[in-house]
This record gives sequence, C-alpha cells and structure tokens, in this order.
Amino acid sequence: MRYRGPRVSPRSPSPLSPRPVSPQLLVLAGALAVWSVWGEASFVALLGAYALAWLLLQVVALRFPAALRLRLASAQRLGVLALLALVSAVALWRAAPELRESERLDALVVQTRDRLRLEATPSIAPPVLLADQPQVFFVHAPSAERVRARLADAFVDAQALGHGLFRLAYDPRRDGRPARDGDHAVALEVDGERVGRTLRAVVPQPRPRWLRPAPDRRFAVGTSEETDQVFAVAPEGLRWQVEVGDGPTDALPVGARVVVAHRFEDALRWLDGGGRALGATPLPGRHRHLAASPAARTLAVSVDGPRRGVAFLEPASPSAREVAFVPLDAEPEWLAFGPDDDTLVVSTRRPAALLRLRRRPAGWAEEDARLLARPAASLARSPAGDAVLIAATDHRADGDHAHLGNHFVQDQLLVWGVADLRLREQRLTARRTPRQGNAGAVDRGLSPMGLDWVDAGEWRVAFAGSDEAWSWGPAGEPPRVHAADDVPLAAPHGVAAFAGGGFALASPVDGTVGLFGADGRLDRLVRLAPEDDRLLVQAPRALQRRLGGHGFYEGTRSGVSCQSCHLHGDTDGALRNIGGRRLGPTLPLGGVAGTAPYLRDASYPRVADLHRHLAATLLGGYRRRAPARALNLEAFVEDLPRRPPPLPRAWLAGPLPADALARARAGVDAFAKARCPTCHAFPAFTHLGAHPAGALFPEGPLAPDELLDTPSLLSVATHPPFLADGRAPTLRAVLEDHGVGRHGHADALEPAELDALLAFLEIL
Repeated sequence: MRYRGPRVSPRSPSPLSPRPVSPQLLVLAGALAVWSVWGEASFVALLGAYALAWLLLQVVALRFPAALRLRLASAQRLGVLALLALVSAVALWRAAPELRESERLDALVVQTRDRLRLEATPSIAPPVLLADQPQVFFVHAPSAERVRARLADAFVDAQALGHGLFRLAYDPRRDGRPARDGDHAVALEVDGERVGRTLRAVVPQPRPRWLRPAPDRRFAVGTSEETDQVFAVAPEGLRWQVEVGDGPTDALPVGARVVVAHRFEDALRWLDGGGRALGATPLPGRHRHLAASPAARTLAVSVDGPRRGVAFLEPASPSAREVAFVPLDAEPEWLAFGPDDDTLVVSTRRPAALLRLRRRPAGWAEEDARLLARPAASLARSPAGDAVLIAATDHRADGDHAHLGNHFVQDQLLVWGVADLRLREQRLTARRTPRQGNAGAVDRGLSPMGLDWVDAGEWRVAFAGSDEAWSWGPAGEPPRVHAADDVPLAAPHGVAAFAGGGFALASPVDGTVGLFGADGRLDRLVRLAPEDDRLLVQAPRALQRRLGGHGFYEGTRSGVSCQSCHLHGDTDGALRNIGGRRLGPTLPLGGVAGTAPYLRDASYPRVADLHRHLAATLLGGYRRRAPARALNLEAFVEDLPRRPPPLPRAWLAGPLPADALARARAGVDAFAKARCPTCHAFPAFTHLGAHPAGALFPEGPLAPDELLDTPSLLSVATHPPFLADGRAPTLRAVLEDHGVGRHGHADALEPAELDALLAFLEIL
C-alpha cells in the first residue's frame, strides 16, 4: 500500500475571513438614511423608506453588480451592525414623541388598559371609589341572577336591571370608607362566586372653599364639603371646627347662629356661635348657597336636584320652617337680597343669567331676568343692597355666550343694579407685570373667584388663577395687591373682611386659610389639611391631586386656566370655539377616568396630553415651572367626581324603590332594543371608540371624516346641550330630531318605549 500522508478534512472558513455583506444589512442602512432625510415620523414613512431602499438596491444590483461584492470580516460586520443600531436608536429616540403622537401609541396603551378592565366580566364602572359622597356603580355580569359587592366594610346587594346590567348604590356613611388613597381591592360576588376587582379610592383632604363674614365682621365661617366640616376663623386664628351633615356647601351666620346647607342631606343644620349643634330644618333637595335678608327675617336657599328653585324660610320661627318655594328652569346658584327683605337676586349657571325675585301679597315670583355671557363664579351684595358684584370670565351686552375667539376668556368684575338689573360698571382684571416678557402675557388678576363688598368704596377679591387677593376702591384707582404665591394659599376661593381692616383668604387646593392683618401682610396660616411633606409619606396620590389642583386653577401666560371654562371641574355651560374650528358646549370633567381617549374628536389619549399640547403651546405655558405638572393635573382631573343625576339622596345612597326599578328595567329593555349598547356598552356606557361624523350626521355641519368620541352616558342628563356642536337642547331631541335611524335605532321604539329609555338615561 502506498503511503498517501495524513488525511485532511475540509476546513470551515475562518471567522476572520472576509464575507460578502448581507443585502438585508444594506437595505436597513439605506432605509435609515432615507427615513432620516425624509423627516416624517410615522410607521408609513418607515415602511416607505424600507421599500425605497430595497428598490434602490435592486437597481444597483442590476446596473452595478460589482458594487455589491464588498466583503467584510465578522468583526467589521459587527461594527457596522452596532453603528446602524446606534444610529437607529438615536433617530428613533429623537422622533419618539412625534412618532408616538402620530401613531397614537399612547392611545393604544391607555385604551387597551381601559378595554381590558371593562371587558373582563364581571366588570364595574366607574373605576373611582369616592369616600366622601354617595355613589352609584354599574356592574356588567351577563347571565347572572344575583350580584353583590364589598366596596369597603360590608357587602351591598345590587339591583338587576336586565341584559346583564346591575345597579349598585354605595354610601360611605353606611358601607364604610376606604382607609387610604390609591388602588383599592373590591370583591364582586356573582351568583355566589367571588372575583376580585380593583378601583382607585379617593379619600379627600379638607378643602375650605367659601367664607362668609358674621354681621359684625368679627369672624367668618366656611365649609369643607369633601370632609363634612364647618369651621370659624377670626383674626386671632381658628375658633372652632366641627362635623355636620353630608356635603356642606355653604355656611352663613344669621344673628347669633350659623346655618349650614348640604348637597347630600335633606336638611339645614343650625349651630350656635361656638359651633355646637342646635337642631335641623327639613329641606329636600341639593342645597347650594344661602342668603339672609337685611332684617334677618327671611332665609333663602338655592336648591337643585329633584326639585330646582329657591326655598324661603323664616329663621326666627321655632322650627325655621319653609314658607315658600319658587321653581326655576335654570340651575340656581348664588343669592343676594336687595335693599329690603322682599327682593332677591339669583344667579344661575345653565343658562347663565341673573334673576330678580319679588315678594308680593300672593307670594314670591320671578320678576325680571338678564342673560349673562358666562355664569357668575361668585356674587356679593353691596352694603346697601342696591347692587350686586359678579366675577365672570366674559360679558356681552346681548347676553350671547357664543364667542368666536379660540378659548376666549376675559376675566372681569361686573356691578349690576338690583332695581333695574342693568350693568352699572365693568372692570377688566387681567394685568401684565414686568415679570411677563411676551406681548399679551398676563400674570395678575386671573380667574376672579371669591368676593366681599366691604363698604361703599372697597371690594375684596380672591383670584384663583394668580394666587392673590385685591383690595379695590373706586373705579380709576389701582388695586392694592396681596400676593399669596409664596405661601401655601394656592388658588384662593373665599375671602372675607374683618372689622379693623384685616381679612381671611381660603385655599381649597392647599387646605389652608390665610389671615391677613390691616397692613395686608399674612399674620398666620390656619392649616386644615396636612402639609405636603406629610402627604408625600402618607397619601402620595392626594399630594398629586393637590399639585394638580395648582395647575388646574393657575392661569397660563394668556390668562386662561382650566378653571376658566370647567368651573370647579364641571362646566360653565357655555358654547366655546375650541381649536379654532367651531362652537361646541364645554364638557364636564368629573367622571372621565377610564374613558380614554379624550376631547370630542378623541384626539388626546391621556389627560396629561391636554396640558402638553394645549396649555404649554396654544395658551402660552405657565409662569412657574413644575416638571410633573401634566401628570399631577391628570391625577386631579381623573379623581374628580361625576355630577350625580337629579335623584333623591335615598335613591343615590340606596336601592331604587319598586316603581322606579320597574321603570329602569323597561328603560334598559328599550336601550337594548334600540341597539344603544353597540356604542354605549355596559357598564361604562361607552365602547371607548370613535365614529366618523359623516356616519352619524351626513347633513353636517361637521366634516364627514371628522372623528367623534363615543362619550360615556353616565350623568349624561346633567350637562345639556348635547351632541358635538350642542345642537340638541334635550336628550329627546338627540333621539327624535338628530341622526334618526343612524344614532342608534331609536326610531324602532314605540312612544312608551322611548319614554322609558329617556327616563332611564335621566337616572344614570
């Protein structure tokens, strides 16, 4: 045998040996180069750049094949890949905000979260549990026969409405309150089987809002509606602080006593000068504000809810009984007696108007009225009662509240004569100081709120938008400014002057009352709520709400704040030009949590984005820097309670009575027959989607391709007018006059079924 030498097997190429560059690598490199030059941050642009790079590579391969024979070692290929990855990461990082906005990635995340929460049956809505007021939840549990839930300390039975929908009434005074803010575990029991769900609990801190001086101006009283407290302050400090009924809205010294009105209690409470309870006077309805006549023989209460109007009582009688009631079509709010016990001025919110009531031999009746462009943020009586002072965000002589200016606000004070309801004086309040560098920028006199007409020549005004109080004399004289932006007195609401020249200023945001001396300087600060440092440790979500409240009330450089249109988180009921496109009714903010996207055209995936794109750009931003303002503002808005429907408190806090339950079940049957759940799905009464305007309203005036958000119907009856442009004054008009056959199938309902559907919507 011939020796052939050692046998050598074929060897693999060395890792260091050059190899042809992958065409895919060249396509990626070309795509990134094209996309960088293109500058369009969208997925379509990325795909287009990739396709263009691939086409260019094919052309090069056909015309110049030698150009693609480039060979690189592994280390070189890794270096090229690393360089491409770095370039890609930098380009994507720079374009990420625009890409996220253009592709609505935020909306995808938020809406997916909300959809998963609502579609995981049994589901419950709304997602916020309020510890300070009765609240109604809806549970969707298809095919279930019995549902009950433990929201705090006890199980509460839900009422079956049909089609898998259940109504659950929660009363924190009866069922217990959550112990702390934040995520709160609840137990739903469906036909005996328990499942866990999570709601966000809101445990409010004290929020002193309005202040009312005693007749001798030696002290002033105020309320904290969220914590059911009434307090009294004097120049020397806090005199007393007591708990009263559910949701005190106003407190007023009358003679030697203090009377307290409530939002969720059908009675007025009476206290003595030291805060001790004296008794109660039954008064059904949701109380708003109080006024006492000059001789203190008559007490007036503005009432909303199941009955709407002004109630009159005799405080001197043993039972302080109600002696008259004047029903009103509009929502009554602020009250002030005229020069005598027989004349009362009433401001209403929706529609915004000023009314004069007179007592005649036949009783009290409405005598005259004037439309206002915007509702009164507050109202004060002149010492002689011949005029009232109003804080407003706009005024037009014809009372027309529709204004073509984009987010138009013109803060001002108005003096109206009582005898003729004619405008006597108009003072614009927004001021520019040297701290503002841009033309048109203002930082003084923003969002006038609390008012006190001290004497014939002096007003005290609290400005929530610029954290200050003014002492303002006759027209033509500059105001004396008392700044409060360097102490925890943000967004002051209530102001009350003391005998001797001092005054008190209340901040619901910070939970404080500032006591100022006759020299206009802060003497002492009364803290009703914990300090920021304590909240940071014990209730960080509450601190977020507090800081978000700062941003909500704080005026931008243009002078406009969130509060300017969304009065106390609700709505001023006005038609506004939003975005420079068309007039539309201002929406309430309460109850928006878990219903992304936001705005009528569903253009904002998160509440925080409204700040980033609206306040920070269109409205000029803020004077003070707050890095987390957007997120804090989101926490404040998402924890706002929705406005409860006009039902008796017993219905809000407990089950519906048999006759009302039967009507509700008939309404749910009609709701399902009209195919309303297709868009307004149980239990949040929205499917979190949007529809092209042309599909609902092809007759215009909206652009056919404009998207319209599907709003939740919870509390829908509390904020007319309806539809995106406010064309429908009532819910019946929505179903009968607009979008017939397209906005659901209400045309398939018999008249009795339509009535049942409307009655059901009224109690949501």
